[in-house]
Amino acid sequence: MSKIIFVRSLGFDRSKKIVRNREAAVADKKIFNMRKKVSVISTGTKSQGSIGIGFLGAVLCLFVLVAVCGSVYLYEVNDLATKGYEIREYENKLNELSKENKKMKIEEVQLRSMYNLEKSTEELDLVVSKSVTYIELASPVAMLP
Repeated sequence: MSKIIFVRSLGFDRSKKIVRNREAAVADKKIFNMRKKVSVISTGTKSQGSIGIGFLGAVLCLFVLVAVCGSVYLYEVNDLATKGYEIREYENKLNELSKENKKMKIEEVQLRSMYNLEKSTEELDLVVSKSVTYIELASPVAMLP
């Protein structure tokens, strides 16, 4: 199959009929498309090194961003709940220790009471002294025998 192309020249002839075969027409079309691509790049509509992200890429990036943010949120909530549980355990332990401390103070006061001291002297067979004698020395230094 052949194709007829009209070409205008600057000369006296207004138009010439040129008959070409199909392969030549396809080759011309490829060259035209290549020139078009080169001209698009050279005019600056697409800069070199730029990456075009389509709709699917944008949706994928958004999905990844939401997944990462959700994971971080779940981690933080879990960590906060765990720390709250640990704090509650420490508060309970502190309350128990403070109660035990109060009991021990009460027991100390009871053991230091005069009644318990007199009772322990009887159990140990200690004798109560009736007369006390003090030795007074003139010098502040003890004397050697």
